[in-house]
Amino acid sequence: MTKAKKIKIILGIGVFVILIVVLYVVLQKIDERNTVETDGEDAYLTSDNDIVFDGEIYELDHPVKSYLIMGTDGSGNENVKGEQYEGSMADFLMLMVIDETDKKYGFLALNRDSVAEIPMMDKSGDVDMYNEMYLCLAHAYGGSKRQSCINTVNAVSTYLHDVPIGGYLAIPMDHISDLNHVLGGVTVTLEDDFSAEDVQMKPGETITLTDEQAAIFLRGRMEVGDGTNLSRMRRQKAYLEAATKKIREQNAQDAKFLAKAYDQIMTYATSDLNMNAITKLAKNMDQYESLGFLQIEGETKLGNDRLGDGQVHNEFYADETSLKENVMKLYPLVDTGKSEDD
Repeated sequence: MTKAKKIKIILGIGVFVILIVVLYVVLQKIDERNTVETDGEDAYLTSDNDIVFDGEIYELDHPVKSYLIMGTDGSGNENVKGEQYEGSMADFLMLMVIDETDKKYGFLALNRDSVAEIPMMDKSGDVDMYNEMYLCLAHAYGGSKRQSCINTVNAVSTYLHDVPIGGYLAIPMDHISDLNHVLGGVTVTLEDDFSAEDVQMKPGETITLTDEQAAIFLRGRMEVGDGTNLSRMRRQKAYLEAATKKIREQNAQDAKFLAKAYDQIMTYATSDLNMNAITKLAKNMDQYESLGFLQIEGETKLGNDRLGDGQVHNEFYADETSLKENVMKLYPLVDTGKSEDD
């Protein structure tokens, strides 16, 4: 249930300054306590690949800081290592990019149902092949939490035409109610019908979500609305905007609020983030341009039985023009004048 927490603290950062501060404090404490899980894997597979759009090769005009934020759904067995380890699916994926040169930052929400080339990382951390699967499945591979995160970073980088991603933060999503509890509930207007789960959650109702209702609101999918992940992403954004107001209020009234938010996620985080960029961003927020919350347009449709479970699932196919436009907004890419055919 940490999805709300993560989404709330991280997604909202791109829209509201206060969440930058929350993320900064939380991640700083993560680094201070040495909670980064390590297993000898330090390199990203996609770090030296060309960035190619429409057959043309691009490169970065200058370096940027980029981090992948993940929320895992608890479907695997992540508390062990080696042959028994099984990563969970990444139910929430968001890329955070900070450009210190151009003084701007932004966030790109990634649909977990996106069909992409996924690295099939084995238990030892090696990748011998790729397979066309859902982006969320990348985290299910590898032999440890760290390897699963690296595999997901590589999958997202490949999906975005090999843009560099320098770090990650992953938090389980089975603690959504924790942060909602800290906030004292978040008030939203319901567009979808959740009455099958809770009779009070009917379309058009404006309610302050209880902890249990927050989990229903943020995690409900197949049985809610049109059943797509895009619909759930819309609800997540609405929750974040409302939660940000509560975070502002709590931060103004309670000097210990940031510490409480930190305590809520500390036990669950897996991260390798370098705090230098976050520190600079926190110090220079008023001078940086916010690109806001970006999202790739595309088409959602029923696909094939990719999971081998005898069922068809929703699949999201990105519009390549939209994908390129969003990447170009976040990354300072310049055309090298070279092509793949050269």
